[in-house]
Amino acid sequence: MSTTPNNIIILFIQVKLLISSLNIKSLKKSKNKVVEVFEKWTF
Repeated sequence: MSTTPNNIIILFIQVKLLISSLNIKSLKKSKNKVVEVFEKWTF
């Protein structure tokens, strides 16, 4: 099983786009949760 670097790059880009689109959709909803988590970790 050998995967070419191009396939890996394409897969990485697709995952990155998917994550970014999900972040854009749920940014307003999850921003407060992220802030809470950061506050818990920093204190």
